[in-house]
Parts: sequence; structure tokens; C-alpha cells
Amino acid sequence: KTRREILKLNSEIFKIQEKIILLDECKAVCEQTQELNNLKKQLELLDMLDKKLGVFNEKYAQYYSAQAQCMRGYELFYKSAALVLAKELKDGKPCPVCGSESHPDPCKDHGEEAVTKQRLSELEQQRDALGGEMQNARRVCAAVIAQYNACAGEKLSEEEVFAGDESAVLAADGLRAEVNG
Repeated sequence: KTRREILKLNSEIFKIQEKIILLDECKAVCEQTQELNNLKKQLELLDMLDKKLGVFNEKYAQYYSAQAQCMRGYELFYKSAALVLAKELKDGKPCPVCGSESHPDPCKDHGEEAVTKQRLSELEQQRDALGGEMQNARRVCAAVIAQYNACAGEKLSEEEVFAGDESAVLAADGLRAEVNG
């Protein structure tokens, strides 16, 4: 009878060991599924970051274009002021700016657009508004980067992303390949 009991116990032990193996396999599949879900989340965040960076880059370009317009506006404004002063210069009469009574090469009108103080102010307001939009777009990107890092364990830095660092792009491409491969 004990031999039979031993065989029965051995059979039960074998069945339990099979169940343990199945449980270990299920645990491994669950861990792989969790990792896959995490990688999918990271990919979604990278795609979102890519779109938000597109918006940021657009705002960046608009801001720097407005900045260039502003600088050109300043240049034209000062040239306009110089033209007004130059028209009033008379030989032998002192210049209101430097006091010289000789005016050998006064500013000449080259047909450039005259810029008023009001127009200059408008250009500055446009530039400043675009600067605010650019900063808002950067904050949105930073929030997505923070979400990504929380999910991925800090793989991207804002400096890399905003500097266009190729290592950040390569890391993102590597993750995409890992998820899709």
C-alpha cells in the first residue's frame, strides 16, 4: 500500500511541478505583455512628441521671422529718422545730432519703406506674441518628455530634444524598431 501511495504522491508532485512550469510561463508572458504595452505607450508618446515638436518648430520659425522683421523695422525706423534730419541739414548750420557744420555725406533716400514708431510697436507686439506661442509649445513638449521619461525611465532630456541632438533621434528610432520589430 505504501508503494502505491508513494507512486500516487509522485504523480501529484509531477502534476504540481507541471503547474508550476505553466505558472512560470504565464508569468513570463504577462511580463512580456506588460513590457510590450509599456513600449507601445512610449511609442505613442514619441509620436505625440514628434507632432508637438513640429508645432514648436513652426512657432520657432515664425518667431525668428518676426524677430528679423522687427530688426529690419528698427533699421528702417532709424534710417527714416536720419532722412528727416538729413533733409534739414544746411551747410554752415550745426547738425542737431553731432553739431558739425560740415555735411559732406548726409543720409540719402534709397526709396526704402519708412517705418513709423507705431508700425515698429506693431512688429514688436507680433514678435512678442509669437514668442509666447513658441514658449507655450515648448512647455507642451516638455510635458510630453516628462510623461515619456516616467514611462521609459528617463531616456530623453529636453536639451537633447530641443537642440536637435541626434542621440535623442536615434534613441527614438531604436525604440520604434524594438516595438515594431
